[in-house]
Amino acid sequence: MIETANKEDLFTYTEKKLSSHFQNSGEFNRFFKVMYDYYSNKLNVFIKVEDKEVYESKLFQSAKSQFFNGYYIVREFLADENTNLPDEWLSQPEGFITEEIPGIIKSAAGNNFEEVILSEDMHNLILWAVTRYEDLHALLKQTAFDIVCLGAKQAILDERDNKGIPKPQTAIPGLLGDFDDFMFLTPQHYFQAEVKTDETEIWSLNWWSSLAKEDSKAGEVTLIKIPGENNVQYALNLYLTKEIDEHERERILALLLMTLMDKNDIPRNDIMVRFAVVEDFYILVQE
Repeated sequence: MIETANKEDLFTYTEKKLSSHFQNSGEFNRFFKVMYDYYSNKLNVFIKVEDKEVYESKLFQSAKSQFFNGYYIVREFLADENTNLPDEWLSQPEGFITEEIPGIIKSAAGNNFEEVILSEDMHNLILWAVTRYEDLHALLKQTAFDIVCLGAKQAILDERDNKGIPKPQTAIPGLLGDFDDFMFLTPQHYFQAEVKTDETEIWSLNWWSSLAKEDSKAGEVTLIKIPGENNVQYALNLYLTKEIDEHERERILALLLMTLMDKNDIPRNDIMVRFAVVEDFYILVQE
């Protein structure tokens, strides 16, 4: 059990640490903006024009509160003498850590899930939204949980830095990312490497575990190098499940192209793109 005075110390520590990140870290602010924009855009399609200003103000404050809440939950978790995160776990690649965090938060919240997860600001936003929009309750609750998990991730990465645990170095670089890590393209989708040869890479696109999908597969990417006389061209084949909203499909494709081009200094004219939306993914097993 954590004493009240210690909880106040943890609150103050969380407040100071996040204030420092917002004031001093460009990388942190870029991450927070990407996160906020992602969830704002998911929700924005449901919001009427006359409500947008109030909605955006409430959502931004709620996002900061949820992020704070997630950071605090991890600090409280680490302060409990009955729990710990071993150094071996902290030394994992960042994508692996991100994928495991929702399970840690659910375990820490226990039976008081909503009470622990929802900040007062987010609770008020949900009350405001559900009186105006029927379809937003589940989406807002998922957003609240996701942002708590991302705040928790920041606390875990800070703890790794506090302990002086170095970031793992990749042994297998790929065209899209490291083959020995999960590459998060959006807060809710990550690529996982499956096949690598000199000419071909295959990556599966997966839903983040926060969504608790029965089937985590959301898509697949195949990249093929095509050597030519004067340069190398690339064939990029992207398949996405129809469960991904249309505006998100376009964003995923754009981010995928940007990653491939920027990481490898490949001109857009050297990439041939094929893109399809599919009903489902199947694995055929020979009997």
